[in-house]
Amino acid sequence: TGINNNDTLRTILAKLDGFDPKSLVIDECKTGKHWNQKRVDEDDQLTFYALACWLKYKKHPSLIRLHWARTIEDEEGKIRATGELKTFITGRAMPQMLEMANRVKKAWKSIQKLK
Repeated sequence: TGINNNDTLRTILAKLDGFDPKSLVIDECKTGKHWNQKRVDEDDQLTFYALACWLKYKKHPSLIRLHWARTIEDEEGKIRATGELKTFITGRAMPQMLEMANRVKKAWKSIQKLK
């Protein structure tokens, strides 16, 4: 992460599960018990990835997909895949990305104070 002298976020490091730099499509894979459209639409990680795309390419991602594999906890307490797979489509608006940029800057400044 870098912030210039004008307090502008310059770069962030993001490791995406899947990203096509030509089409600007973001793919994220998740497991768990409960994913739904509302949760996907509000997920901070996807907003962070959209911000990373904007900072590098100066364009919104053309598509953001979250691929979910449902899991359950069995009688022995082990996590098991159910075989149910679902893909959610979402997007991010500029206000969401600007809010995330402010959160990143605030966190970065707090980390710098620890030095």
